[in-house]
Amino acid sequence: MFFKKSTFLAITTMLVISIIFFAGCGEEMEGQKGEENGEEEAQNDVVAVVNDEEVTRAELDEVVEQNIEMMGGQMPDKEIDEAEKEEMREEIEPDALDQLIEDTLLLQKAEEKGLTVDEGDIEEELEQIMAAEGMDEEMLEQQLEKQGATMGEVEEDIERYLLIEELVREEIGEEEFEFSEEELKEMYEQQEAQMEMAEEKGMPSEKELDDYEDMKGDLEDMAGDQIIQENIGPIIEELKEDAEIEKHI
Repeated sequence: MFFKKSTFLAITTMLVISIIFFAGCGEEMEGQKGEENGEEEAQNDVVAVVNDEEVTRAELDEVVEQNIEMMGGQMPDKEIDEAEKEEMREEIEPDALDQLIEDTLLLQKAEEKGLTVDEGDIEEELEQIMAAEGMDEEMLEQQLEKQGATMGEVEEDIERYLLIEELVREEIGEEEFEFSEEELKEMYEQQEAQMEMAEEKGMPSEKELDDYEDMKGDLEDMAGDQIIQENIGPIIEELKEDAEIEKHI
């Protein structure tokens, strides 16, 4: 999900997909750094402490590297050289550390509240991701093996993702996630308009929009994600006010 502490840039399926396709690249990067520089112990250096919980250099480097990989994926025609990567690392690192701190606060709060995620919910989320990417379990495991990651690591990251979602839902109230037929149809019309606009610009979608009734569940999920993203900021700020946070870089 990035992520050993699942950096919560946005609660979207794409976030969790990034866990699958970039899982393990942080560990590979760490090993290379240690071999080249003889500084493997530096990966255990503490870069922040959040309510007595340590955030390590290894965790931060992993998130930074995965952000770079994602940014590179958005520029498939451009090859990023090492000098550019180093510049990107310096630019990304402060925000990545803040993201790790925020995720740690959210997960601590979820644990304090005794929130849990059912194994079935994790499996359902994984199934949805594989379906969206046209993958089966065997293909996924092959992809993870290439990245030096395991299915267990992905499931742990999905669990963190779902725990944070559950926390936000509890904080703002489930009634906020009840959407009227009118609201869902308005969202559907917005999707239609976006596809039409893309087609007019010569960028037609490879996939046709499903009928409204077939998309209803997805529309509810999208509306819920939007509510979460709108409300997670104030929750984080409130947690920060009561937290003891030390940054060591």
